[in-house]
Amino acid sequence: MPNIEDEIRDLLRPLMGDRDSRRARLARAFGEFPGLLDRINPDGETGVFLSLLLQTIRAYGDLEPGLPAIHALLESIKSEVGAGDRQRIDSIIQRPGDESDPAYPQHTHTKRPSQSTQVTAMSQEVKPPVLPTVGIITALPHESAAIRAVLGNPPDISVPGEGAGRRYWMGEVKSAKGGSHRVVIAQAGVGTNIAAIRANLLLTYFPVDVIIMCGIAGGIPHPSKPDDHVRLGDIVVSNVKGIIQYDSVKRTLGGEEREVIEEIRSSPHHPSALLIEAVDLLESDKYLGQYPWESLLRDGLASLKWTRPDEATDKLADSADRSLFLEHPVDPNRRPGEPRVFLGPIASANTLLKDPVRRDALRDRFGVKAVEMEASGIVDATWTRGVGYFVVRGICDYCDGNKGDVWQKYAACAAAAYVRALLESMPGAAPENP
Repeated sequence: MPNIEDEIRDLLRPLMGDRDSRRARLARAFGEFPGLLDRINPDGETGVFLSLLLQTIRAYGDLEPGLPAIHALLESIKSEVGAGDRQRIDSIIQRPGDESDPAYPQHTHTKRPSQSTQVTAMSQEVKPPVLPTVGIITALPHESAAIRAVLGNPPDISVPGEGAGRRYWMGEVKSAKGGSHRVVIAQAGVGTNIAAIRANLLLTYFPVDVIIMCGIAGGIPHPSKPDDHVRLGDIVVSNVKGIIQYDSVKRTLGGEEREVIEEIRSSPHHPSALLIEAVDLLESDKYLGQYPWESLLRDGLASLKWTRPDEATDKLADSADRSLFLEHPVDPNRRPGEPRVFLGPIASANTLLKDPVRRDALRDRFGVKAVEMEASGIVDATWTRGVGYFVVRGICDYCDGNKGDVWQKYAACAAAAYVRALLESMPGAAPENP
């Protein structure tokens, strides 16, 4: 026997096939309640739209005392359906019945609640925020754990369809400037190809405005220039120069000795101008002694029972001789025990880099601050779909033979904390949930 939400979807699906029909029917049902209409995004694949619509209605509550929003919607379509479907609508609203509804496993009473009670509960039970405007993609499990913890452990959802790539977490970040940002989180896997696929899937289900790639990366040290010296635990944020895809190359044989000549042919697309502006404003706030990501990082670490590794583990080997370790330069802009934030281009490729010579060459040629394995796929996917992108990375190693896992969890949490601080600093794109 189908559960109550499946029955409602079956009734609505033939009438909600495109944006215009959705807008017209929703306006007829909820025209006197703009607070609800403003929360409903009419875009997206029909199955996903209906799932989000029901979540939104559930979260909103009654339109007025005794009138659940879902009842109003069903009543509004009765004139457009046949006699059989009108009877189904009346049955959903009125019939008692005590059949188990698998959509509501939280009910553990011996006597199951009636489906009428369940429909009412759909409009009264407060659910997670919907209609996301920001997508966040991670690659590794501890990266997704970090962003979920920092965002308050939002619930997971599954969208209709077949195969992988249909599970997400939906959350909300309240802005200090008013309103909120509704976010959808996905875990992709390692590599630029799978990142591009996952970004395209996310954009198919959720028409967000921007996708943020959040996670760990290798850092680019520069011991001779303290102000450019990236260390373990630091945060690197993409600036206007974007992502350098360093495995997009032209290889030729040249010279009398026929040596291999490799030319990097990356053509970066600029990250989201809105997020770059927000980063610049956060940089300005630092002069006023404001570092909001630091407290968010501490809270995230505490909730996950993770810690910052001992500073003695932050060892930088000489690029030419990995048995020799270099002293980190004195940096007056560094706050003890806290991550320093760097803005700059980020190198990306389907390559796990453990070559400090190549690392230094990328730094000297492109000025990159970090090296990772997903962002160029995110760039391509968002560019083809006409939406923005942004990249935030926590530094866990130096891309050399001493590469290890000691700093990975802390770095993942540092990146996640900065993402939340960034979103909190921007005016919200949606009204806050009550």
